Amino acid sequence: MRVWHDSSYLSDLDRQLMARGFAQEGYHSLRFSYVYTPEEREVTRQTMHTFSPEAWHQLCVQDAAHRSTLMHTVIEEISKQLLCYQYGKEKNLRFDDPSWELFFWCNDFYSTYRDSGLIGRDYSYFTLGFNRKHDLTKQREVCCKVLQLLDAKFADWPNLDVAIQHSAYLDSVKIQSAVNAAIPAILELPCQYAGMTGKVVKTTKGYFFKKKYARKYGYRLDDLGLLEISWSLPDAEPNLEVCHV
Repeated sequence: MRVWHDSSYLSDLDRQLMARGFAQEGYHSLRFSYVYTPEEREVTRQTMHTFSPEAWHQLCVQDAAHRSTLMHTVIEEISKQLLCYQYGKEKNLRFDDPSWELFFWCNDFYSTYRDSGLIGRDYSYFTLGFNRKHDLTKQREVCCKVLQLLDAKFADWPNLDVAIQHSAYLDSVKIQSAVNAAIPAILELPCQYAGMTGKVVKTTKGYFFKKKYARKYGYRLDDLGLLEISWSLPDAEPNLEVCHV
């Protein structure tokens, strides 16, 4: 089994938020994949030409079913200890329900191997997302439970690849406070946004960035957009320490 960390979900803005004290590195999901070993790939490369197209297709179908069956064992064991939303369809849960710990997703064979004749879920690749209703402490606890279970039951599986996918866990209270403080300094004043020069305007529908010389249309701004604009102001750097208090 291979367990590794994947930070590809962290954007440049996420990294800025973490550096300035507005976020911590948290969790996006756990990604489970059946991955062939280098030795298995080499054997396939050397032997595949010895089969007829029909025989090779049949072997591929059998292998796809085998991969899915093995990986089904993994999610089945996890679901015995943690409530996985969307894995057991008999459970009547809502997406906004804080009682579930992990959000299950996988493809089905119609998407992954349409001409195989296989039906149902293809468990050879699946993800378990974290409940956004949980705080970072709870998400860490859930992640730790999964990793402990995997280490106890599947540590010697050479084909099991598990990626811990990270994302930014935002401090919404601190962000809102900083935005409220920044708005008077950026409203109707020249500023930069996404490489454009313009200004921030307030309407009945919220805040918008209006590009220079634009008469009508603007870009709607959320709190992170307003915060990002405030960082581009000349006096933004001296005020960074306030963000960490």
